[in-house]
Amino acid sequence: MKRILSEPGWGNVVIEDTESNEISFQCLCGGVGMYYQRVLLTAEEVAEVRDGSFDAARMVHEVCKRTERVQDRLVPALPVKDLVR
Repeated sequence: MKRILSEPGWGNVVIEDTESNEISFQCLCGGVGMYYQRVLLTAEEVAEVRDGSFDAARMVHEVCKRTERVQDRLVPALPVKDLVR
């Protein structure tokens, strides 16, 4: 099961996969055409999510620009309608 842990901004969700124990961040990217991108979070980023210091705006920028820091961790986006709140 994949459930939403938090929604740190419009179109952004932190997702927990209860089967694999992975935590990921999914956000809307694009301009005229919007699309979701999702990245697996590192242990450090998960700790930031848990302690409230996670910088979602920075992560949106990194994910949408596919920076070197995140490009190897990008995974297929999940349909938001399938996520449990």
